[in-house]
Amino acid sequence: MTDISELVQRIKAAAVRAKTATEEYASGHMSVSVCYAECEEFNRLTDGPDNILALTDSLETALHDKSEQSRIACELFDEVTRQRLQLSESDAALEKAQARIAELEAIRAAAEKLVRCKGHYHSEQNYRALAAMFGVTTPDLPPLGGESDDVTVKLPALYMGVVQMGHAVMVSDDAGHWFNKTAILEMLTAAGIKWESE
Repeated sequence: MTDISELVQRIKAAAVRAKTATEEYASGHMSVSVCYAECEEFNRLTDGPDNILALTDSLETALHDKSEQSRIACELFDEVTRQRLQLSESDAALEKAQARIAELEAIRAAAEKLVRCKGHYHSEQNYRALAAMFGVTTPDLPPLGGESDDVTVKLPALYMGVVQMGHAVMVSDDAGHWFNKTAILEMLTAAGIKWESE
């Protein structure tokens, strides 16, 4: 089969010559025999069905290829759009996760401070249990920066309790539990905690 690009170039060149010859003949500047000779190659190339079929097949293939390329371009555009949307959703999820991490870090830091604070007031066993509950390690946490070892506790107003010699010795809390005031104050003092009574 003839190379289609070569065939197209030959037909185009022959068509240009045939058109020029026809115009020259129509204006009376060229004889019929010369015009016929100039148009002969064009007529030979376009009269045969093989060349026309080759050109139409080539055109159909080109149109099909163009259609296929357009379809692929649309699919790629859709894929890029989907990827951008997914990236946007991933960015939003990442920002949300980072905000949650910051929130949890603040909670963890507060829990650690609470464990440190409670560690001053509770026995070693309670201290470790509280740390385990909040998921904080307990390598005998040092005092927080700027935190003094002395802690002053202001006790709440005492509830109506058992009084001996003008002082309450047994007090109750909101739940109705009774505590020995003297024993509590002695434990606070033994732990090195300063306290004031109202």
